[in-house]
Amino acid sequence: MAFFACPRRIRLEFGADVVTGYRTLNCGANYLHWLHPLSPYRDDKASGKLPLHPNGGAPDYGDWLAWWGFDGAPALPLILWNGRRREAGDLIVRVGVEAFGYDMDKSKARQWLEARLPWVAIHDQAHGGLKAIVREVVAGADVAAKAVRFAAKIALFGEPNDGGYRMPSTLAMDSLKEPGDWFWTETQRPCEALLEEIARDLKLDPQRLVEHKRSWLQLLRGQALRIFDETVDFEALSLVNPRRVLYARRQLAFAFADHPKAAVRAALNLAATALPAKTGQI
Repeated sequence: MAFFACPRRIRLEFGADVVTGYRTLNCGANYLHWLHPLSPYRDDKASGKLPLHPNGGAPDYGDWLAWWGFDGAPALPLILWNGRRREAGDLIVRVGVEAFGYDMDKSKARQWLEARLPWVAIHDQAHGGLKAIVREVVAGADVAAKAVRFAAKIALFGEPNDGGYRMPSTLAMDSLKEPGDWFWTETQRPCEALLEEIARDLKLDPQRLVEHKRSWLQLLRGQALRIFDETVDFEALSLVNPRRVLYARRQLAFAFADHPKAAVRAALNLAATALPAKTGQI
C-alpha cells in the first residue's frame, strides 16, 4: 500500500479450488494523516495535506513548481538529496528528478504519466533566495502561455466590444489549447538552461538576477509572438479579420511591454523603466 494506492478492495470467489469470480468493496486503505515519502503534497484548508495528483495530457515545466513543493510539501527525497550529493562527492555530476503516476478517474486509471525535471537546491537553507527566482521564472512562462492562447482565440473568434474585441460567450473554455501547449514545449529547453545558470550563481547577485529575468522576458516574448503568428497565419490576414488579428497581437505584445501593468513583466517581478504606448508594439 506504500507504493500502490488501494482505493477499494477485491475479494476473490472460489469454487472447487478454482476462482470463479470476484467482488469489489469500497472504502479501501485510508491514507489520511500519513505522508508518503515519494509523493509531493499540497495544502488544503479543509483536509490539511493532500497528495498531489497529475493531470492528463503531456507534462510540461508548468508542473515543476508543484513537484518541487512550492505550494505544499515536496517529496522527501528532494529535501534530503542535497546532503546525499555531498556524501557522494564527485560521483554524481548531473542530477534529475523523475515524477510519475497515474491520472485517475475515481478508481479507474486513465493515463500513466511521467516527466523528468531538473533538481534545483531550493530546499537547501544556504540557497534561500533561489526559490523566489525559480517561482518567478516559471510564473512568467505561465502568464505568457495563457496570454498567447487568449490572444489567438481573440484573433480567430473574437467579437466586437466597445472598440475592441472580447471572447464569445459560446466559445468553450478549453478550446484552442494548442498555442499554449506549443509555447510550453518550445520554451522548456531554454528554461532548463536558465535554471542551471541561475543555480550555478550561488551568490544570487541582484543585478545579475535582473539580467537573467530580462533575457527570459525577451525570449518568452519572441516565442509568444511567433506562435501567435503561426497559429492565426499572420502573413495571410485576408483569411480572417485583419483588424481583429492586429488588435489581438497588440494585446499580446503589451503583456511583455515595459509598463507597470504588463502581465508577464509583473509575474517576473521586473520593474518598468518607461511608459510605452498603451497598445504596446506590433
